Amino acid sequence: YPKPTATWSVGDKVLEPGDRVKIETTLAFAELVITPSERPDKGIYTLKLENPVSSVSGEINVNVIARPSAPRELKVPEMSRNTVQLTWEPPENDGGSPLTGYLIEKREVSRKTWTKVAENVLDQEYTIPDLTQGKEYLFRVLACNKCGPGEPAYIDEPVNMSAPATVPDPPENVKWRDPSSKSIFLTWEPPKYDGGSRIKGYLVEKCQRGTDKWEPCGDLVAETKMEVTKLLEGEWYSYRVKALNRQGASKPSKPTDDIQAVDAMEAPEIFLDVKLLAGITVKAGTKIELPATVKGKPEPRVTWTKAETMLRPSKRIAIESKPNLSTVVITDSTRSDSGTYIIEAVNTSGRATAVVDVNVLDKPGPPAAFDVSEITNVSCFLTWNPPRDDGGSKITNYVLEKKEADSEIWHKLSSTIKETNFRATNLTPLKEYVFRVSAENMYGVGEPALSEPIIAKYSFDPPGPPTRVQPVEVTKDSVTLTWTEPDEDGGSPITGYWVERFDPESGKWVRCHKIPVKDTTFKVKGLTNKKKYKFRVLAENLAGPGKPSKETEPILVKDPIDPPWPPGKPTVKDVGKTSCFLQWTKPEHDGGAKIESYVIELLKSGTEEWVRVAEGIPTTEYFLKGLMEKQEYSFRVRAVNKVGESDPSDPSDPVLCKERLNPPSPPRWLEVINITKNTADLKWTVPERDGGSPITNYIVEKRDVRRKGWQTVDTTVKDTKYTVTPLTEGSLYVFRVAAENAVGQSDYCEIEDSVLAKDTFTTPGAPYALTPVEVTKRHVDLKWEPPKNDGGRPIRRYVIEKKEKLGTRWVKAGKTAGP
Repeated sequence: YPKPTATWSVGDKVLEPGDRVKIETTLAFAELVITPSERPDKGIYTLKLENPVSSVSGEINVNVIARPSAPRELKVPEMSRNTVQLTWEPPENDGGSPLTGYLIEKREVSRKTWTKVAENVLDQEYTIPDLTQGKEYLFRVLACNKCGPGEPAYIDEPVNMSAPATVPDPPENVKWRDPSSKSIFLTWEPPKYDGGSRIKGYLVEKCQRGTDKWEPCGDLVAETKMEVTKLLEGEWYSYRVKALNRQGASKPSKPTDDIQAVDAMEAPEIFLDVKLLAGITVKAGTKIELPATVKGKPEPRVTWTKAETMLRPSKRIAIESKPNLSTVVITDSTRSDSGTYIIEAVNTSGRATAVVDVNVLDKPGPPAAFDVSEITNVSCFLTWNPPRDDGGSKITNYVLEKKEADSEIWHKLSSTIKETNFRATNLTPLKEYVFRVSAENMYGVGEPALSEPIIAKYSFDPPGPPTRVQPVEVTKDSVTLTWTEPDEDGGSPITGYWVERFDPESGKWVRCHKIPVKDTTFKVKGLTNKKKYKFRVLAENLAGPGKPSKETEPILVKDPIDPPWPPGKPTVKDVGKTSCFLQWTKPEHDGGAKIESYVIELLKSGTEEWVRVAEGIPTTEYFLKGLMEKQEYSFRVRAVNKVGESDPSDPSDPVLCKERLNPPSPPRWLEVINITKNTADLKWTVPERDGGSPITNYIVEKRDVRRKGWQTVDTTVKDTKYTVTPLTEGSLYVFRVAAENAVGQSDYCEIEDSVLAKDTFTTPGAPYALTPVEVTKRHVDLKWEPPKNDGGRPIRRYVIEKKEKLGTRWVKAGKTAGP
């Protein structure tokens, strides 16, 4: 007494109460509780008790134990028809308590539950009996101590109890390639049966001609391929392969034929990456790599040249050489690195070259002539010219930015501008702005061009309100309004009008269109039938919309369909003995419904009765037949909609049916059926009407689209086709044709689109049915069939090539004098 103070420590660390540590001290006892305990909690714990009278201390040795870790190196060294032997090594960690034994379990692969085989096994091996043939098993071993079994160790792969393991079958299909004076490369296929045990590797053997001794070619290999080295140049060898599993080596494979160890002779070949074949284009400063695969025996000597100068290594240029590969590497590329690079490979068997075109590009320079115009209080119009230097690549777009004059922060307006102008909007009135524009190509954004500062300010005011807004036409879903322009335009011409309708649901005025109306009339569409609407109109100039007009009285929307108004007075053309051609204009008003057709009536001179002679006519013209010769007629037309017929039009002027000759109508369907660099083949159809006199000839004319005047090509063409010549290669042309009879010349028929004077033919196809006719020691006679496709031009000659039977290269053997 008094109650002492308790201090707990382990090693040099004083324990304090926490999540796992609880400390309690009374007059009768001192208690330390650590839960949950962990392996690092083991050690010598010291308790020190102190009060004003005295102090005492004591030690307690605490050991914390846990389950052991998994055994190591669990293997299956041996198996029989119904038993499997397991071996293993002790676990790295016994959990702080001596091992009491091992627990062994098995599981069929087709099941999910583990079955206990044995427990308290003291040795580090065990043979599992009574396994069923034809099934696959998994096995695991657990180490045990006072705390129980620990983590399990598993075998690497299931064990198949199908049959006792044997040596594998021999490997199959041994093949060889790339023979040389010192080495050869062999490949083979695995044995059909591995003997019930995994193949551990393959042993390759060789036998020199003239001996019966098979020698190993090296250590065991895991893959089904091997490069055999250390051969004697000029000697002949055959090769075979054995497979090895846990039971031993198989019988050898079928040996290869004898192969002589000599270097092959092959002319050089150069293979470029497909990305290099069309040339490469890079941005300045980037790394350029030109890899080329070079083959040939003996190994070719490789050189690179550019502009007839041999490339040599420097600070920026490196030439990397590896077997079968040569690579030019250029770091920090510049525009001067552009050009044609030639690689040449030479050996005693021949020579080969390949070409790579390199184009080094950079970002463009600043745009030119940057100007600001059309300044308003909320917008301005920016224009500029393309940069003088586009960096060697087409300008793809422009990047435009703005900033307030008293700010350092730039705000992007657009980065996708294709043209050399842009209207900047959403400016703050009376603010001072500076703009800058940069050009961009596929390699980046160039330096910007800056504008002079501008102030967002108008020099005029918005216009006054329009007057006299009223409806002039009402249909079931639309109202057509008209109005009078304002008395005051605000000092700037009126640019358009805005029509608004009142929405009673929101209590707001809503615009009826998306762009300003240019005229003082507008048709408001999309209205609801039998509903009332109020409208008003605002005028707009460059300063913006002005004050609104007075609103209209409520207007009821309804359908007022009537018969159409009369068509225009018909005109009569091409009057013949018994026919004529009528034309007229549509009614000024269709009555509120689509015009469906027209009706024609005629009146014989000297009579008073109009006779209906044609109806259901869909267009505003008609060729009327069946008239009487030497009879005078007048004609009139009615329009028809779904309500009915209109009043008749004004009658035409009287015409007398008699024989009349006219110039023909124009030729039809003029087209270019073939074009070359010097000629164009034209074709057309005869005129619809010959004017009562036979067509005597056609007049053909041409025009270069860069010129205004037409050139007469021929005025005596008899056929409906003609070849125009000469043309200037690369120029664009248009053509026209007129027909002519004894009365005169028709109007011209002109092609719709211009055509480019250039050849359109291609190379011919391949000849076929090549056959030797006669063969001697020194020559062979050949015959063949011409290609099915001559490429659009007659065959000029044939080129004959030959190659040796075992060779790979075709060489020119001659050419024919003609086709």
